[in-house]
Amino acid sequence: MVSEVPEDYNPVSLEIKILEEWEKIDIYDKLKQLRSEGPKFFFLDGPPYMNGSVSYTHLRAHETPEHLVCRLLLEKKNKITY
Repeated sequence: MVSEVPEDYNPVSLEIKILEEWEKIDIYDKLKQLRSEGPKFFFLDGPPYMNGSVSYTHLRAHETPEHLVCRLLLEKKNKITY
């Protein structure tokens, strides 16, 4: 269902509130602890580029598959190290 965006909608302040709440409940450490016994998965981003510089097109070309793989593995309670 799509609804209208309120006039006072401020995505930046909303993000700040969410991040503050996550810090208050220590969500990052809780997620790490939840997955601490799961299978280990090491995510290596690369390879290094010959000329040392990466263009925006390099970054976007593999971003979606990497995020999908990591998301799938997280959902299966893998412990992912970036």
